[in-house]
Amino acid sequence: MGFSNAVQRKLGNLADQAGEIVADLIRERGGSSANVRHAGPWAGKTLAETAEAAVQGDLTAATAIKIVKQAKRLGEKH
Repeated sequence: MGFSNAVQRKLGNLADQAGEIVADLIRERGGSSANVRHAGPWAGKTLAETAEAAVQGDLTAATAIKIVKQAKRLGEKH
């Protein structure tokens, strides 16, 4: 896919799923609905759009990507 190096770096191991919706990825990776809500307005956007915004300095987009990456841990009961 034609991502800049910065976007590629931000996505890391999720680069192959860049076309998927953030909320779907969070749930797919074991996150809860609270995690989806925490992703805010980025929950309905693709991972690629979110990564591009994060690279441009949007902190809420960067948080949404972190939630996707950590969804399994965040969704576990303590």
